[in-house]
Amino acid sequence: MAASAHPPEKEAAPGLSATPLVDATVQRAIEQFLYYEARLLDDRRIDEWYELLADDIHYFMPTRYNRLKREADREFSGPREAALFDEDKRSIAQRIRRLHTGMAWAEDPPSRTRHMITNVMIRLAPNAGEYEVDSYYPGLPIAPGTRSRDVRGHSSRPVAPS
Repeated sequence: MAASAHPPEKEAAPGLSATPLVDATVQRAIEQFLYYEARLLDDRRIDEWYELLADDIHYFMPTRYNRLKREADREFSGPREAALFDEDKRSIAQRIRRLHTGMAWAEDPPSRTRHMITNVMIRLAPNAGEYEVDSYYPGLPIAPGTRSRDVRGHSSRPVAPS
């Protein structure tokens, strides 16, 4: 049995369309893919993770600002404004190459992470066989010798389940 729901008229997160959500089978397949990605990253299998990325990936995490109610439409940075991440496959490859040089001193010793995938929402994308996926992944980097924890993360991108 296929179920579908429609998101509310106005959504809080940027970039979400009003396209109907997908059925439970597709939802489960994509969630399993997200869990697999998270595991690869947590296990520091970054080269294997990179191979999963689409060539046309655009990884964008907007900056979020505290705004007055009357400025709520400017809470998130836009496409040509400062963002926490604004990456394509080439720039992600540059980051990975830098990690492999041994010169990324902030990662020596390497951070231990745990990505927990939540709030997965999936919609049909304009291209056949692709989906718009929005999820939260609070990554908990735990630096050796420290007790601080920083919760962060948000991802939205088209994916095609295999």
